[in-house]
Amino acid sequence: MVKLFLGPNPVSNIVTLVDSTNMTLEWPRPEGRVETYIVTWGADDSPGPPKTRNMSEEHVTGEEGRLVRFLIDDLTPGVKYHLEIYTISYQLESDDVRLNARTMPQIQSEVLIVNDQQVGINL
Repeated sequence: MVKLFLGPNPVSNIVTLVDSTNMTLEWPRPEGRVETYIVTWGADDSPGPPKTRNMSEEHVTGEEGRLVRFLIDDLTPGVKYHLEIYTISYQLESDDVRLNARTMPQIQSEVLIVNDQQVGINL
């Protein structure tokens, strides 16, 4: 008799909400049992190993547990990141999902607001 073990369903329909120093990943909770979500990310030009964080199913937030939200913070503005997401259930891993996302650039220019339009005009 041959036993066939199927891994958990992978995540899909990922929405990436980006800011200059963080990003939030959102996806609908996959069907079936999921014990843990694993997210790995690294900067495009970073020589070091990627960072990894996991989240157990019991910490899923969102619309009554149907939407998974995952915050990645302390990122560098304007940098492209490579992300990999997979799920674990009964010590089996799902297929991984890979995507790229870029943080927003940090705008540091100064804006001068003039309340009186007559100020600074030489006629």
